[in-house]
This record gives sequence, structure tokens and C-alpha cells, in this order.
Amino acid sequence: MKLTIIYDNTVFKPGLQSNWGFSCLVEVENCPKILFDTGTDGDILLSNMSKLNIDPLSIKEVFISHAHFDHTGGLSAFLEVNSDVKSLCSCFIQRDLWCKGSNLCKWILENP
Repeated sequence: MKLTIIYDNTVFKPGLQSNWGFSCLVEVENCPKILFDTGTDGDILLSNMSKLNIDPLSIKEVFISHAHFDHTGGLSAFLEVNSDVKSLCSCFIQRDLWCKGSNLCKWILENP
């Protein structure tokens, strides 16, 4: 298994941008690539992906850990580049998002 930190409060590689939030790429041999959370800002997410040579179109699944902005804020920008992904989320997030009526909830429910 390989985890690549894409978005975090600190950077591990010169040239990456830091910001409040979190995102990482999960890679396991012979399994679809998973984007785990999307950070706060989609422009930073996509920029860091580019600098790390991560092709957004190579990602097949998105996992959202919880409904805080610093884990979901980059989702819209990511989906503009790659809308052909499967969503994964913990069971409590659907309930929380449904109650709030967010666009993220709509996307999760439409892309099981």
C-alpha cells in the first residue's frame, strides 16, 4: 500500500502548497486508486496533484471521511476534472449531509 499526502497543513516536498485540510491518494496493487478526502481548496488540490504527477483521471474512487469543509472543499473542482468516479463514505456522513441538504450529499446519493 502506498499513501501520498496531497493536501495538508504542512508540506513534505518543496513546491507543494499547504493549507488547512487533508487529502491523500491511496494506492494498492491491483485495486482502483482512491482519493481520500479533498482538502479545503480545489485549486490547491489539483495543483498539488499535478506537482506530484497524479493524474486525476487515474482515480476511480473518492472516499469522504466526514462532512467538514477542510475534507470536502476540493470535491467540486476535482469532479470538474473527473466526474467518472465512485463515491465512498462512512454511513454517518450521508445522514449528516442529508439533513443539511448539501450538494455533496446530492452527489454521494447519485453516485453510489
